[in-house]
Amino acid sequence: MMLALASIVCVFVWLQQQSRPDITSNTLLVRAERWDADPYEPVPPAVICQTVRIKAQKRTVERAIYRDAQGQRHLKKQTLPPDDQRLKVRLENAGVSWDAPLSATGYQQWHDRQRVRQDEIKRSGRHLLELTTTTPEGEISAQTFTVRDTDFHPVDRTISFRDNETVEIAELNYEVLPWNPATTNLFEPLGAAGTGELRRTRTSQILHLPVSLDATQLDEAELSARLALNELHADTGEEIRLERTPSGIRVTGIVETEDRRRELMAQLGLLSHVEPSILSIERLKQNLRDQPAAANVRMDSVSVNPSPLETYFVARGRDADALRELSQGLLNSAITASQESRSIADLLNRFSADGAMNDVARATLAELIFVHREKLMAALDEERRLLGEAAGNPDMERLPGVTGRRADSLVNAANRNLSLCEELALGSSGQPRNAELIFPELIASMNDLGADARQAQNGFQEATARSGKR
Repeated sequence: MMLALASIVCVFVWLQQQSRPDITSNTLLVRAERWDADPYEPVPPAVICQTVRIKAQKRTVERAIYRDAQGQRHLKKQTLPPDDQRLKVRLENAGVSWDAPLSATGYQQWHDRQRVRQDEIKRSGRHLLELTTTTPEGEISAQTFTVRDTDFHPVDRTISFRDNETVEIAELNYEVLPWNPATTNLFEPLGAAGTGELRRTRTSQILHLPVSLDATQLDEAELSARLALNELHADTGEEIRLERTPSGIRVTGIVETEDRRRELMAQLGLLSHVEPSILSIERLKQNLRDQPAAANVRMDSVSVNPSPLETYFVARGRDADALRELSQGLLNSAITASQESRSIADLLNRFSADGAMNDVARATLAELIFVHREKLMAALDEERRLLGEAAGNPDMERLPGVTGRRADSLVNAANRNLSLCEELALGSSGQPRNAELIFPELIASMNDLGADARQAQNGFQEATARSGKR
């Protein structure tokens, strides 16, 4: 008993030590200040666009902050709404710049002004380091400053005022844009008053322009993006695309809501060399409210023949509601199996386990393939269960099935499985078949797909083992 208790205590102490990174507050801030621009270092012409969300007690503001990467142009002055102006004044009185709220230099200056302070650094999430500074004096009782541990890019700042109000500033997006008529119009013309002052100041987070990556770095960046999308359940069912550029991985796509867009942008923004650019249907609809209404679309109804599964149910006097639920469940499971199969095949086609990958990329690839295979097998298990329920024979899922020619690839096996599910639940345009003929073929297709998935993972593991022996 005492030995078990001692083991638990040791594990607890070890976990506590792991959550406390071996880095000082000064080192963290110095490294983060590399994201603050040196106006005298030559950089290519570009515009930096950083989108932040500022959440106060009674107001949340989402704003895009534009900066000239070369520090030569001023933004045109804009009149803020009264509530935003009050929030700006409160932040600036506390030493937080409205135009550079995530500046590591600004945090360092506030930090060093505190005569009495206590710093604590901990891991607050995957690849995140959080510095918390508390002080017994002044308007601010505490501040936190969060950076990525991969490149010390600042992503979040929280200011806790002594009157119990808290303001959180979170980065939603960070991208480098070319100069064009739209971006040029945001700034005062060159030579306007004040540009000299701009070049003498440090502006937050505008230095890190794209650099070319080698193939190994691109592999690691793409795999980290794929793993993040998988963990966010964004690699199936949502229109998300990954594109390689010389400087990293560009993730584009469209999702339903602004909350979902922010979630993806926030998590993908934590990854090195990954540039997310996600749109939302919700925001697009808002932008189109003032546009002319689209022309009416005429919809003609057509009659359809009952599906084989519906005919099977009617002949046995079974409930129509159960039919709809089972049909939808079978299709959903088959679609999931197809998506996961394509994900595995895509990974195996794009990346080679015995190729020129570093250990981090190879481990990420192995985890991705394992996760996709587990989801595929879970979808097949659910499909078998539903098929047995639909056929009225729970033991049917254990039958070997009858099949013809075996599919020649994982994707083809998944396509055949989905095609048979669609034929059973929706019918086909060709000669209709009875459900009793489709059941055994569907069982066989699931067995084949499961075997192909296991074979794909085993092949990857063997290639990884061969690579490790070199």
